[in-house]
Amino acid sequence: MTRTKVLELLGNPLHRNLESFGNSDLMSQSTWSYGNDGRCSLLCDLAWIQYQINFDPDGKVIAKKRTVFHD
Repeated sequence: MTRTKVLELLGNPLHRNLESFGNSDLMSQSTWSYGNDGRCSLLCDLAWIQYQINFDPDGKVIAKKRTVFHD
């Protein structure tokens, strides 16, 4: 799958990796991250899930990672 297809399915990533400092070109990034801590402030702070997608230099997905945070 390509970056373009991921963008079409999931939209813009919420976070950029460290290599993106000074680089505003989303399509050149090797890692896109989705998900954040919603900070359920009224009742609790629930667990949350982050999805990370890694691309090779040609823009094809080479790895995906799902992490559950219990904070």
